[in-house]
Amino acid sequence: MLTPTSRNLILRERDLKSYLALIVRVDAKNYTTVEDFYQRNAYFFKPIVHSDLEPGYHNQSFIYGVPILDLIKAAKTISQVHTESWNTTSLHNKISENVTSFTKAGGLLNDDSSGAEERPSDVAQRVFSKALHSYLRWALAGGMPGPSIADIMAVLGRSTTLDRLNDAAESFREHGVGSLEAEVPQSEAIASN
Repeated sequence: MLTPTSRNLILRERDLKSYLALIVRVDAKNYTTVEDFYQRNAYFFKPIVHSDLEPGYHNQSFIYGVPILDLIKAAKTISQVHTESWNTTSLHNKISENVTSFTKAGGLLNDDSSGAEERPSDVAQRVFSKALHSYLRWALAGGMPGPSIADIMAVLGRSTTLDRLNDAAESFREHGVGSLEAEVPQSEAIASN
């Protein structure tokens, strides 16, 4: 049940009717009953407590072979999407841009377009994309299934999304994963996957 405090944290400048309409719109295909729909989308209505999540990533340094610190850094760049551009398309494009730039920064992308076989850069991008989406779903929705990550961010709004991403990053700091300000080399494990 929503308390006035948790409702205000999530809704901020929106009215409840508009907020519910957005949630139904992005996850309508999965609607069965009101109770089931609420359980499936509960993260839209209450704050996420990252330290309470199971299974958590707190005891890991990597997700699918990608350093968690790289994923946190990639997630932080979402703050570059301004309020007036905060929509599903812009957010999806920012996530895709992150996948490309983080795999390129690690020296994992090249311009070798020879042959029809899959290039290592394609594999690296898929691995990084899978890891980033997994991390974002954990940070924003407690790992619950639901609409696309870009849809979740658009519905939650910029402020709530950035708050959850900051809280997730802070939970890793508290569990000793490391300093986010330290330079972390891109994963060599991505290239080998």
